Amino acid sequence: MQVIDFIDFKTKLARLRVLFLEDSDTDAELIRRKLSDDFGCPVDMDSVCGEKEFIERLSGCPYDLVLADYTLPGFCASAALEHVKRICPGVPFICVSETIGEEAAVELLKQGATDYVLKDRLGRLSYSVLRALEGAREAAARRQAEQKLVKTVTLLEETQHIASVGSMEWLAASGTMTWSDEVYGIYGLDINSVTPCWELCNTGVDPGDTANMADAWKAAVHELKPFDESYWLTRPDGKRRCVHLRVAVKTDGLGKLASLVGSLQDVTELHKAEEMHKRHESFEYAIRRLAQDFANMPVDRLDDAIVDALGMVAEYCQADRVTVYRFDWDRNMACHYLEWDKKPCYCMDPDCY
Repeated sequence: MQVIDFIDFKTKLARLRVLFLEDSDTDAELIRRKLSDDFGCPVDMDSVCGEKEFIERLSGCPYDLVLADYTLPGFCASAALEHVKRICPGVPFICVSETIGEEAAVELLKQGATDYVLKDRLGRLSYSVLRALEGAREAAARRQAEQKLVKTVTLLEETQHIASVGSMEWLAASGTMTWSDEVYGIYGLDINSVTPCWELCNTGVDPGDTANMADAWKAAVHELKPFDESYWLTRPDGKRRCVHLRVAVKTDGLGKLASLVGSLQDVTELHKAEEMHKRHESFEYAIRRLAQDFANMPVDRLDDAIVDALGMVAEYCQADRVTVYRFDWDRNMACHYLEWDKKPCYCMDPDCY
């Protein structure tokens, strides 16, 4: 049996706020004084005897505890308990009555009451209140922890979605694999239509990467080697994606494989940006070299050099055709000058030169 440290609890309780459903002012004051003496702190008690006032008080003031006589004219503890569960479900409820049958007490406890105490046995009231308050604190702490966990999981899911990162885990003991929602999205698979497995991890992988990824998975399972790989795959919808898979190996106390934990990230846009950056650097270098060549180039070779420059522009911009026009001031119009279209061609109109 757990021993409750009553003395330690007194130091934690600065004030006790109680709502008491009671039609006897004498009984209410007697119980207030007892709780104040036993807990060693002020007890703010609101005593009411009607349903309307009970609901108003319950809705407008944050109480630590609700006490209720079992039967009052036109109202009872059972109905009061339903209001407490609806308005402030975390507040403990104790029935304090002169007479309450065992069957009625059991039904009240089943309904959600924390405890019941007979008025001729008030010696156990403070311990009953103490257990109720401790239980309420523990329940509140659990709710806060659960809410924090839910928020953390939600934040993780949102972050994974924003970063296009998913997580996966394979358990060696059961051979089962689990994916986060984002993994399904990266692979382009319906979360309700497939069950995660090894085969799905390799579905759509480019032929050039298939053998390498198979070897990486085998080494992780049989040799406990983590791996970090990027590869291309084609999703069922036909879209090609570049993904980055990082897998860590988890072992048990005996050094045997327990699980594989991995993160999968869609790095297609990052890959495209890196390729664009490389093309940009190559283009800048080629243009600088061409500019240096222009300085000492014979006039009869300038058109060829310009066509070469157009080809570089087309490759950089991923264009099929690049055309240069020259404005003819005599005719007040733009004339076709040079064009690059896979195979260079020249304007043969002598008026354009």
